[in-house]
Amino acid sequence: MTLITEKINYRTTRLAELWSDEYDYCYLVFFEDAEVEEEDAVDIIKTGAQTFVGEKYVVLADIRKLKSMSNEARHYLAGRESERLHEAVAILVENTSTRLLANFFINFHKPTRPTRIFTSEEKAKAWLKQFLPGNKPGL
Repeated sequence: MTLITEKINYRTTRLAELWSDEYDYCYLVFFEDAEVEEEDAVDIIKTGAQTFVGEKYVVLADIRKLKSMSNEARHYLAGRESERLHEAVAILVENTSTRLLANFFINFHKPTRPTRIFTSEEKAKAWLKQFLPGNKPGL
């Protein structure tokens, strides 16, 4: 299944593409057989920061085609640079290997922002919706 949405603020890195849609979801979709190292993680966060200047955003990270991610890359993506940009992250998985990778990321790197794993884009977006600007309690 492919993510179908109008691509606003479309950008690419060596291993992924990023864009937002009209509802302010940020999509991060890894290319086929991507092997993510720390420098790739830095580039992804930097590209996101340049794309969504001054905003915290929700991320739908599609790792279904991802081959691997180094420990350093996972550590960086769970860290402060990512935390200051992301309200919440939904990780879209498809098979056992990507689910294991996502579980490892959440359980061992312990991102400080809300992070969950989904097999359905619709369920992921429904969960992320609560973190969109205007949907937070008290606003």
